[in-house]
Amino acid sequence: MLMFTIFNWFWNEEFWLPPGKVWKDLETNSDDPEGTYFPKSVHLLYSLPVAFIFLSVKPIFRNYVGKIVAPVINGNNKKKSGSKQTNGYVEKRTSFKESTLLKRKRKLQKFTESSWRCLVYSILFMYGCWATLRQDFAYDVSKCWKGMPHTSVALPIFWYYIIELGFYLAELQTHFSETWRKDTPVMFVHHIVTIALITFSWVCNYVAIGSLILLIHDVMDPLLEGAKLASYLREEFLSTTLFALMSIVFYFPAFISIRFI
Repeated sequence: MLMFTIFNWFWNEEFWLPPGKVWKDLETNSDDPEGTYFPKSVHLLYSLPVAFIFLSVKPIFRNYVGKIVAPVINGNNKKKSGSKQTNGYVEKRTSFKESTLLKRKRKLQKFTESSWRCLVYSILFMYGCWATLRQDFAYDVSKCWKGMPHTSVALPIFWYYIIELGFYLAELQTHFSETWRKDTPVMFVHHIVTIALITFSWVCNYVAIGSLILLIHDVMDPLLEGAKLASYLREEFLSTTLFALMSIVFYFPAFISIRFI
């Protein structure tokens, strides 16, 4: 009884839906054309096999990239050692070598992790452009709210949501098993918030505006990971340029969206 009360309180229609609307308005009715898709919470289960695919491909990709990049990262730190060494010097040299090897290993791990995310973010952004920019609401944001909440979802947008959710579920699963970074706790919160926003916007059928917001955020992710990759390779100018470009590319469409949404 208590759980039922909490459930009804949480999913209060007055909070989640426009005034005068109820959850039944999200369901398909006899007047809808055949093949019309409406968001249902059960659809989110499709993200689980998608997450499994990401989890399966990720280690294979990282191992492949690691074999290619390892000589480059190791080559950036090689130094020639002298021929004459005392015992004390040998011990210090050995300790320094072990520390250097550990740093190289951590850098290589970070590089492969960022290269994986850079690739996936780039693919998601390109797919998001293809799926979203072919919809009418991409050019007239007011159409995102037309007929709410009884608005259908185009199949490309359906998969855009499912793939994004599957990817972040996979990232959440492996988050603390990856190399620790300064932003590791922050990114953990980011993944949880992103999953929650995708889930709730789908259940409440704010999918049209949600897909535009997803696309705006997907613009900056490849640039961010690309800047990290350049930093790991000690390409400081390229890294700084990508970080600056990321800021411009993100904030410009974000400010525009605030003006019209």
